[in-house]
Amino acid sequence: MRAAATLETLFSEAVASGKTGLEKVTAIGNTYVRFYTEYPLQFKILSIKHHGSAEKSGPYREEIEKHGSGIFTLMVQSFTLGQKDRTIRKDIDPAMASLHVMSVSNGILELVTEAEGRFEERFGMSAQDFIHHSLRLIGDSIKVQKK
Repeated sequence: MRAAATLETLFSEAVASGKTGLEKVTAIGNTYVRFYTEYPLQFKILSIKHHGSAEKSGPYREEIEKHGSGIFTLMVQSFTLGQKDRTIRKDIDPAMASLHVMSVSNGILELVTEAEGRFEERFGMSAQDFIHHSLRLIGDSIKVQKK
């Protein structure tokens, strides 16, 4: 529950730091990588929570879900703003794009975690380069391309 609250707070601060929708989405992505780096145990706990049963209920799960909803709302609002300020493509659905970015970002970081320091040996590139390149690909896929 504390990990989810920390992540929501960090994302709220990230969103406040950006002016455009794209800047806000980018700040969220960079903040998620920072959370992964600075709070590795909490990242693992939240990853385990994602794989747990949705049928388990209780006050802690409800609180975690509340923070998850807050994070999702921040992302959707950032995508919507980006479409209004013309920094994010108008042909994507903000809710679907938010879920996609959340899922892909989590998968990227879980892959790096799973490699346990052997990422370069296994894949021939540094984990940091992979993360940076992956975030750039996400950003390129959502931003309005300049002509």
